[in-house]
Amino acid sequence: MSENQNKDKILELVNWIDDNESNLITSYDFFIGWERIFGLLFIIMFFTAEILNFVTASVTDKISIGLASLAVFMAFASIIIQTGESNMVEGRYKRALTLGKFDDTEKILLKALIKVRSKNDDFKLRAVYERSKVSGADIFTEKRLLEELYQH
Repeated sequence: MSENQNKDKILELVNWIDDNESNLITSYDFFIGWERIFGLLFIIMFFTAEILNFVTASVTDKISIGLASLAVFMAFASIIIQTGESNMVEGRYKRALTLGKFDDTEKILLKALIKVRSKNDDFKLRAVYERSKVSGADIFTEKRLLEELYQH
């Protein structure tokens, strides 16, 4: 495929994503996945244990248990946040596959574009596409999109 054909395909996918935004991007995307459900249960259990600790333990026990609980809570929150973006992109990508038919090359580019779009839900992808062309940054080349797809 020539470079112009790739740019045309990328522009088509950018427009498709913007046109189907209401079906792809939902307000509950952050809560998708078993990690989020487990996280909410953990938060409820954490605060229940802390309340019981506050009521029943001595002052020194309250401090030591509170600090240990805080460390566990922070570690768990870190895991949830780190998996958040990849789960959000994966959920949106699966929704996109149910909404349209794409060949293998388009699927790769689609997932990369969804990842770019997921980093900032405030802007339309088409606006970012146009701005990158004007500024000369051109992040919407196949090479740059593939790099974006496999960055952590």
